[in-house]
Amino acid sequence: MLKIILLFSCYTVSSVVGLYLVKSSFQGLEAIELRNNLHYLFNVKLISGSALYILSFALWLTILSIMPLSIAYPLAVSLTILGSIAVAFFVLHENINSLAMLGVFLVLIGVFILGKSYYA
Repeated sequence: MLKIILLFSCYTVSSVVGLYLVKSSFQGLEAIELRNNLHYLFNVKLISGSALYILSFALWLTILSIMPLSIAYPLAVSLTILGSIAVAFFVLHENINSLAMLGVFLVLIGVFILGKSYYA
């Protein structure tokens, strides 16, 4: 059980941080600017974020090798959604309204139920 918790934790962190770095590497740019300035593709945030996202995929393959897809996929998606919302709120200072918070709470309940069902 500890191995699965560690794998999901590493997967979620690498995926969410990777996505954040990729997003932040393009902040303030428009699509037209990007086409004309390919040097933006070689910045540290984009390369680091891409590497973390690739690492998350490798961890995902490991998770799939030891868990059924019907449990692993909903858990992975839920944890990534929760991590993304946390980064959006605490790091990007995006507003999260009460309806979104209710959704977060329901996702947490779903993650708990799925986790329990795997060990039942």
